[in-house]
Amino acid sequence: MRKILGLDIGGAHIKSATAMIGKTVKLGKRETIPFEIFREKQRLASLLGAIMKKTKPDGVAITMTGELSDVFKSRAQGVRWILDSALKAVRRIEMRVVDVNGRLISTQSAKRNPACVSSANWSATGAFVSRWITNGIVVDIGSTTTDILPVVNGEVAVKGKTDYERLKNGELLYTGYLRTSAVAVCPEINLDGATLSTCPEHFAIVGDAHLYLGDIKPKNYTCLTPDGRGKTKTAAGARLARLVLSDSKTLKNKGITSIATQIIKAQEEKIALGIKRIVHNHGLNMAPIIVIGPGRIYLKQIKKRLNINSFPRAVGGYPVQLLDPSVCAAGLWKGDALCEGIKTS
Repeated sequence: MRKILGLDIGGAHIKSATAMIGKTVKLGKRETIPFEIFREKQRLASLLGAIMKKTKPDGVAITMTGELSDVFKSRAQGVRWILDSALKAVRRIEMRVVDVNGRLISTQSAKRNPACVSSANWSATGAFVSRWITNGIVVDIGSTTTDILPVVNGEVAVKGKTDYERLKNGELLYTGYLRTSAVAVCPEINLDGATLSTCPEHFAIVGDAHLYLGDIKPKNYTCLTPDGRGKTKTAAGARLARLVLSDSKTLKNKGITSIATQIIKAQEEKIALGIKRIVHNHGLNMAPIIVIGPGRIYLKQIKKRLNINSFPRAVGGYPVQLLDPSVCAAGLWKGDALCEGIKTS
């Protein structure tokens, strides 16, 4: 058995997980470290080094989305920076990079052609899950984005490989359960018998609505708050009230609860409509929908809106709660390692 470390380097978090690779693949749990790359990119190598020291892997499979950060002049520069930082941490241990086709390629190939690994974390998930299902849709709802990946005849059937192409084809929604601007999700709020336009300032995020309603705990609020204040219900309520230029004292619990509920309902509807679009485009009306990621808190409402599809709790014997790009990147090692000539058992 070999221990493989999967890394997903995002713009706001570093996610890591290990997989034990032998005749079978045993997946470990994901760990998440808050890390805003635009604020402190110089710390990346040391953070990855700490993960390496803790996990002591035999190999590393890496994927990323952090190269999109505007701290980099271009995505290509971002890819190379992230890979160079990872190589400093990994040192002599074998490292492979997930490309947009769900393969693990060498770091040299990735640096020569950064576009082929840029924002390719979705392909790690799609490639791994498609090993276990013939037809279906993988929906990964993260803190910032939602991937909607059709699987047809055992193959990931996305029409787009870049973020732009996936946005265009509805396979990427730039909305998530935590960091997304509340205004972007809900431009209007109905309150006290009137319809109010929410103010287009960075007053509150979707995570504030979830925190106020008790959907998530403060420990799940893994990013900075818009106002730099606390991760409590009281502080979240104050941020939500600012969306309509008011405060908690004026709106009271009833008003703020209404604002939070409307934001979450709008988010649920947006994601459900996105899934329906992919279901329709690929004729997957009766196919299973595999919902993964921390945004599974929307699962109950998504089920109500797509009541003809099944929602399995496990894929290939793995609980769906376990699956994410870092976990799946590690799990891909077994299939790809053989064609790369790397010993796997």
